[in-house]
Amino acid sequence: RNVKKLSETPHPIKIVLFGSAVVTLSIWTNFADPFNPVKLSLILFMASWLAGYLIIDRKKILHTHEMRHPLLLIIMFLLSLLIATLNSSVRLIAWIGDYQRLNGFLFYASMCIIAISVGLYFKESDLQLFLRVILILGFIISAYGLFQINGLDFVKWDNPYNAIIVTVGNPNFAGAILASIGVLSLGGVFWSFSFSIRSILSIVLFCIILITIILSEARQGLIGLGLGSTFIIGIWLHSKKILVGRLYFLTMSLIGFFAVLGMLQIGPLSKLLYKGSVTVRGYYWRAGIEMFKDNPWFGVGVDNYAGYFRQYKELGYVLNYGYDITSSNAHNVFIQIFSTAGILTGS
Repeated sequence: RNVKKLSETPHPIKIVLFGSAVVTLSIWTNFADPFNPVKLSLILFMASWLAGYLIIDRKKILHTHEMRHPLLLIIMFLLSLLIATLNSSVRLIAWIGDYQRLNGFLFYASMCIIAISVGLYFKESDLQLFLRVILILGFIISAYGLFQINGLDFVKWDNPYNAIIVTVGNPNFAGAILASIGVLSLGGVFWSFSFSIRSILSIVLFCIILITIILSEARQGLIGLGLGSTFIIGIWLHSKKILVGRLYFLTMSLIGFFAVLGMLQIGPLSKLLYKGSVTVRGYYWRAGIEMFKDNPWFGVGVDNYAGYFRQYKELGYVLNYGYDITSSNAHNVFIQIFSTAGILTGS
């Protein structure tokens, strides 16, 4: 009876896919931060639900050979993050996260539960549903972005940025999530490579996303879409003919090298690719590195980068951007984790 009852419950992958779509689309305009609290709440709810499946299938997890090493790494990460959380001076921020970030221990623990669930339950047969969810989500998000840029947004945002912020609150975040969806939709085309309705819709969605990213002026979104698409096409070419695939990757690597130099204001592509925010990120990175040097074991406190940035920012940052302007994130995942949680978590 128990086996029959379990087979009738919603599949964990459906919870992950539909839950992720809801998290992406969710906003709550009555909050001071209309984006992060509701998204974190839904992520916690989704992770708690999935944890029930993992507890029931705990023996299956332990006996699945492919899951042993990833599970060990995840457990080590969570244990070290828990130690860093308990060692943090401001534990409320360490558990929940900083304002407008909310990347505390609860968030990382939830994402680890979701990662284990996907690794354990996701099968190739789930790709069809995955691509359908991506298509629906992509059309909704990109359409909303086009509404925003044309002044048709149903929410009157107090927004100092480009109008395209979709449901994530920032043009750069919007460009990143649109790029991710665009790459996945293109991957769906090459996965089946047939002129089905879904493939045609995926190509249409890719074009709409490209237009939306260009209008958002989020250069990192455009670069992300280009890199992801290049990788997808390269894999497909390599699967068809190894030599062609290798030549393609070699060519793209050379172009990518000059593109990185251009983003650093070096070389012929600098006028096209360089953006002032790259210089700003350099200040954020160096401040994070100094935080880690002074607090190598447990960092300055989980997600507490903002509390120490004023102390560690360089004089050049103050001269160029003023004393009052600050940052709550290193804008680099690795530096952020090393600087706020220490070497054990970062490693």
